[in-house]
Amino acid sequence: MALHILHYLHQDRAQWGVVANGAITPIPGEFKSTAEFIEANPIERLLVLSGPTIPESEVQWLSPVTANQQFICQGANYRQHMIESGMDPDVKKFNMIFTKATSCIVAADSPLVKPNEVQFLDYEIELGLVLKRDITSRETITDENLHDYIAGAVIVNDYSARDIQIPQMQFYKGKSYRTFGPVGPYLCLLEKRDISKLKELVLTLTVNGTVRQN
Repeated sequence: MALHILHYLHQDRAQWGVVANGAITPIPGEFKSTAEFIEANPIERLLVLSGPTIPESEVQWLSPVTANQQFICQGANYRQHMIESGMDPDVKKFNMIFTKATSCIVAADSPLVKPNEVQFLDYEIELGLVLKRDITSRETITDENLHDYIAGAVIVNDYSARDIQIPQMQFYKGKSYRTFGPVGPYLCLLEKRDISKLKELVLTLTVNGTVRQN
């Protein structure tokens, strides 16, 4: 069973907790990074966590991916977005990899700060995969062993200053302004049996109630 994990601020203290039906069960311990949290809290242990709860409405969201982690992105990874961007998805034969500065990571409900020089501000819903272990050498990852590497998933809004990114050919610069990486609110931890469901997910982004991406 997948679990929703919230990183939050409560009574001036950053904590982690399991969320269900609007209530948070705090997870004992202090973890300064997402990696530390995942290493110390296997999903099997969290599935049986119990104790007093606090209403989610009483806490402030924090990003479930902490800013001391890497932010690695795969570009042109959704067929429909490639088509709307004027690209042919059938001729793409490689992975387009780029990074965003971790200083752009903020909570899911943080206000966006648009720099004055940016006129063409864009947004894209993305599925973020959070690793459960370091990968330090070449490894072959398949559907059968993906669960050994993926701890869970998060929603990411990939903001881009297109008038910086495209004319200057600067992906990192155009996508890394402060607040350009809202993450969460939840880290959805996955069991082995849940991994195959990632391919069934439908991601939808709306602006003022109007669907812009699906």
